[in-house]
Amino acid sequence: MATPSSDPIPFTVLLEDLNPLDSLEMKGLAYLPHDMSELLPAMWVIGLPGGTYRGTAYYDRQVPSLVPFAYSMARHFAHAGIGFLTFDTLGTGDNTLPNGERLTRHVLGDVYAHLVSEVRQGLLDGTLVANLSPVDSERLWIAGMGHSMGGLLLTQIQGAHNPFDATIMLGWAQGDMETPGVDLPALMGMWKIENGYMISTKDVRRAMRPFFYSPDVPTTLIQADELDACNVPSGLMEALEKPGLLAEMAAGIQGPVCLHFAERDVTSHPRSELAWYASASPITISIQPESSHCANFDRSNRKAWDFLASWCRGAARRDKLPLDTYGFGEQGRTK
Repeated sequence: MATPSSDPIPFTVLLEDLNPLDSLEMKGLAYLPHDMSELLPAMWVIGLPGGTYRGTAYYDRQVPSLVPFAYSMARHFAHAGIGFLTFDTLGTGDNTLPNGERLTRHVLGDVYAHLVSEVRQGLLDGTLVANLSPVDSERLWIAGMGHSMGGLLLTQIQGAHNPFDATIMLGWAQGDMETPGVDLPALMGMWKIENGYMISTKDVRRAMRPFFYSPDVPTTLIQADELDACNVPSGLMEALEKPGLLAEMAAGIQGPVCLHFAERDVTSHPRSELAWYASASPITISIQPESSHCANFDRSNRKAWDFLASWCRGAARRDKLPLDTYGFGEQGRTK
């Protein structure tokens, strides 16, 4: 049995024998589920952050002057009985920093598939972090969650390798990318590339504000969010400029998929996304009301997190997946 903790536990996963990269260290934080009953599936989510975000910055945003944990999806999931793991994107944060020119989306997909395999084994034998006990393989369930560019990376990982038991896309579209309030070509022109990394500057992040945040998001949160901005492997930017580039990968994604969008987000036609996921079933579409692209920071966040946690429980138990209690969830397609 695990001893639940309200604070995340840091851990490191060493990845070796990676071609064309040398051994790598991936730093993570584990938010242990509050209910570790052996009668329940051992449910975990690995959250991949979007571009310019460190793992904890989007999934566990803390601002001292604001209500504690009001913007922490990771802690909310843990309280709901679902463990949450965050990692900074390879090449950012405290991780190994290889030459960015080697971090193509294909290489990143391979590295992360290996990472998920190591995480799964660590959860099975109880060695991933302190206070964990071994778990039977039939109980262990791991979903991949990707926000924005993290959804791009998740498409590559799951489409090529399918290491996750389920897929949750937050604010990612395989088709034409919409960025309400922001001129995407002009924004792309603001980025500078150094050693294979897109350099995140104050001007770049400030230009993203109309798309990222709703008008009522506290200024102090926005300022803290921008202060934490990090660089991005340029190999992930290609798909932003070429809609449909990941079509083959999206078509290869298997198992349950949840496509979750903000009200103002990357597409104004969410149902058009169903066609990309030819091998996935069932697919649930949800729209979070009164929200913008970085929807974890909006007033409707807790209702959305409740829905997504409920979706995870349904997928893990192979039950009928839930529709959102306040009207934005719908079953997109079943086979």
